[in-house]
Amino acid sequence: MTNNLSTVTISKDAEPRRIADLVSEFGIAIIPGFLPAATVAGLNAEFDRFFDEARARNAKELIEREEGVTVPVVRKDIDKARFPHTSEIFGTDFMRKIAEHYLGTKEIGFNHQIYVNLNKGTNFPVTLLPFLPHFDKISTLKFFVYLTDTTADNGAMGAVLGSQKQNRLIRDEEHKREGRSKTIDNIIEEPPLVPVEGAAGTMFIFDTDMTHAAGFVRPGKVRRIMRGHTRTLAVLKEHGLQHQAA
Repeated sequence: MTNNLSTVTISKDAEPRRIADLVSEFGIAIIPGFLPAATVAGLNAEFDRFFDEARARNAKELIEREEGVTVPVVRKDIDKARFPHTSEIFGTDFMRKIAEHYLGTKEIGFNHQIYVNLNKGTNFPVTLLPFLPHFDKISTLKFFVYLTDTTADNGAMGAVLGSQKQNRLIRDEEHKREGRSKTIDNIIEEPPLVPVEGAAGTMFIFDTDMTHAAGFVRPGKVRRIMRGHTRTLAVLKEHGLQHQAA
């Protein structure tokens, strides 16, 4: 395994297959400057609108805690008139081609769910998921966008490059034994996490079998991100989520 992030940093002009190959080898590919400033500004405005509208309708899916606020939205249900940037960015052919190359099929729920996430500063690191080092229990490819400049001080995601291969074996073996993945112990003790830092507009694509964790947001700071979740239709059906696929 390697934790040299320059190895997985690539131009936004790269071929989708090359990006998918990086994710396959290392678990992640990072694209600095993926979004121009004007698009980032538009996404930030829509970011706030998602929360305002969820609060106004007392949405049951809205999660508000001391350490932050999260609202998941189903991409196919997004009002394109009110959320044009979110609809366009998370529906691009570029992202879709990366996902299809990586997952090896066109039968996917492409960015079927988008998480809008604000992390607030806390006095001490949060000792709950997703802040604990882990791999996801459900096989997922995520397209992760920083909406503000993000460093270790305001919660850059930590990653262990190359760890997805061993973690996938653990999950698959548990799945074979139990017939489901929900029972897996997916917390990783003291891994060598490296912060994935980036300016606003940075996007990275990662397989959630890779060991990762949301970073510690220091007091007085925030982290604003959006991330799209992509899964094969087979995985969606297994978990009863096929209705979300566009």
